[in-house]
Amino acid sequence: MKKFAFSFLVLSLFASTKASAALESVEQIGSRGQVSIEGLGQALLYSLFGSYRIVPNVALNAGISYWAINASSGSSSVDSSLFMLPLSASVMMGGQGGHHFELLGGGTFVIGGSSITGNSLQDDFSDSLFIPTVGAGYRYWPALGGLHFRGTLYGLVVNGFHPWFGVSLGYAFM
Repeated sequence: MKKFAFSFLVLSLFASTKASAALESVEQIGSRGQVSIEGLGQALLYSLFGSYRIVPNVALNAGISYWAINASSGSSSVDSSLFMLPLSASVMMGGQGGHHFELLGGGTFVIGGSSITGNSLQDDFSDSLFIPTVGAGYRYWPALGGLHFRGTLYGLVVNGFHPWFGVSLGYAFM
């Protein structure tokens, strides 16, 4: 019985030490990915985006946004669509308890098109553009996963510098 108790005690200590080391390793690296919905932000109106940490303080971000507008009056109609793909890299500083100051840089690919019809008129337009973007703000990314929050002041660099604010809410996972 004494051998069993001693063996159980040694195994328990060994297991708790291994579990503690694994937990410290996870907290150092943090949760790897997150998915969010961003209002305003890099894609102007809204986007569904995700981030993935490649190292503890650096993340790659990618999003997607699509708008479609259809309007008609009498025999005329306008159909327009806009597809946006925001891409960026983030550097996070601080990090106690998942609270970070974040700096990011990247840009948004924008592809748009319109079709106008009416009174024997048919015109189609399409264009694309890249909007360089920088940003700074607060990011809460919990180390062990859970609710994720980000508030960022962006600078859209197209025909000058235009400040733009975005807020996102989502979930971070391991």
